[in-house]
Amino acid sequence: MNKRKLQLLMGSTDNSIRIPDAAFSFVPFKIIKKGSTISVDPSFNLQTYANITVSKTYYVDSSAGDDGNTGLSWIQAFATMLPVGAAGDADRVYFADGTYLQKNQMSIPARSCEYIGLGTVNLTSGVNNQMGAWSHVDTHWESTIAEYISMAYDHANLTTLGSDIRLTPKDSIAEVDAAANSIYVNWVARTVYIHTFDSREPDANLFFYDSTAFAIAADNRVAYFENIIFDRRFYGANGSATGGAKLYFKDCTFGFISIAGVSEIILQGCIARGHYDDAINYDALNSIVPDVIEINCEIYDTGTAGSNQCSTAHTGCTVVRINGDYHDCTGQIIADIGTGYTWCLGLEAYKSTSGIGFYSNVSMWLDTCHSHDNATYDLQNTSGNTIYIRNCTLAKGVNDIGGTLATY
Repeated sequence: MNKRKLQLLMGSTDNSIRIPDAAFSFVPFKIIKKGSTISVDPSFNLQTYANITVSKTYYVDSSAGDDGNTGLSWIQAFATMLPVGAAGDADRVYFADGTYLQKNQMSIPARSCEYIGLGTVNLTSGVNNQMGAWSHVDTHWESTIAEYISMAYDHANLTTLGSDIRLTPKDSIAEVDAAANSIYVNWVARTVYIHTFDSREPDANLFFYDSTAFAIAADNRVAYFENIIFDRRFYGANGSATGGAKLYFKDCTFGFISIAGVSEIILQGCIARGHYDDAINYDALNSIVPDVIEINCEIYDTGTAGSNQCSTAHTGCTVVRINGDYHDCTGQIIADIGTGYTWCLGLEAYKSTSGIGFYSNVSMWLDTCHSHDNATYDLQNTSGNTIYIRNCTLAKGVNDIGGTLATY
């Protein structure tokens, strides 16, 4: 079949949903269906599941702290993460409300650790605190820089969904003079050239970043994050074929996430909007293939050129997505490729401006999913692949390119 409208009516029996394939046996909780509602067993606690033994706790407060303190209480809080990383013995770090750390203020312990924000906490790859004064030359502004800049975003220039718009990279001063909302970085001369969208002098709304806000690349490392904003990229990986890295996130917000070879990842109640990038990208590394669970996440506003997804997995990853709201991207909303397994339950996938709701060339199961308002199709299957469907509404139709659609 090339295209059809597909709607499967759901039953009303209350029960725990059985896993459809042994590939999903790593799921550590019951998935419950009650009428048209799918939920995770409410007794599941992600912090408890992460199972990090806590003996040493540090406190960070970028407003009231001081790196000369002990860091062992709020009264003695550190101002940055630098002394935490230097001490190397942290099992838990608390961040005070309003804490904002830039790239040169970040350092983490080489061990398993919990990172917990109390209020609004932003861990960034920002380098604004390493910029010089601005000078106005021709139609651009320029400043010296002490740290490399890979991107800049203007919080005064937003998309319709509220994401800040990235300045377009250019290759010369002349190109910046000719184009509003542009940037040229001459690292040899340690100078950055800016032409804001409204020609104003760079102010507190203009943010400069290196690429990665937070990175963990190590074997046998477990990290739990709660209520933290990562601005821009979070990067997680193993260190070698030994593997054993595990990452858990609760109520966190991301610019975008890149995961490579982390053995297990669970995101619960998280938000990611990877404007100009895939919001979440999973892949294998050192022959270690991630097992992934996304629970009650909102992923949106991704890409500018028709090729970026909300959530995408590669090279044999196994992914379970539960009750997510995935929307407004230029590529496919969900795109899983490369011989893996995917189970989506209770997802809403919509407003892919040039693509598809669900795209798969892996074994995929869809349960109680709703896909709509996508540019081409709500589901695309590939040759030789099987997608199993129940209780779904795919309003725009299916593009089945030599694959198999089945119920389960």
